[in-house]
Amino acid sequence: MRARNEAGLHMIRFGAGEEVCEALTRHCRDNGITTASVQGIGAVCEAMLGYYSPATKQYVRREFVGEMEIVSLAGNVSMLNGAPFAHLHAVLAGRIDGEPDSDFVSYGGHLFRGIVNPTLEVFITKFNHTVERKLEPGSGLNLLDL
Repeated sequence: MRARNEAGLHMIRFGAGEEVCEALTRHCRDNGITTASVQGIGAVCEAMLGYYSPATKQYVRREFVGEMEIVSLAGNVSMLNGAPFAHLHAVLAGRIDGEPDSDFVSYGGHLFRGIVNPTLEVFITKFNHTVERKLEPGSGLNLLDL
């Protein structure tokens, strides 16, 4: 990972093999980022996406393998249990799961895991205040405590 910080804007270039969520969270922890917005583009060779089912109060997850562009990476950083938490969504497109007919098919959802290949470019815009996440019993989710 290579990074540059200019007036609260962190520009990061991830390298092949890095796991997106772990590396982004580590960067935030190491640089004192407690609340921020996140956007990025790049590519991954493995990913796990999911969506939340309000009926079961659980995430439905799916693994993806292949040559995939991250068409859009968007999310935020907030604090959860005293540590930075990256809440990320991604749209992936490309040849997914090795299927020739999957060219340019897109899948999107909550990003649980992504292995960068060959690169990922992310901009983090840091906020000057800290926002915590707290469990909201009705939904079963840790929501922003605004």
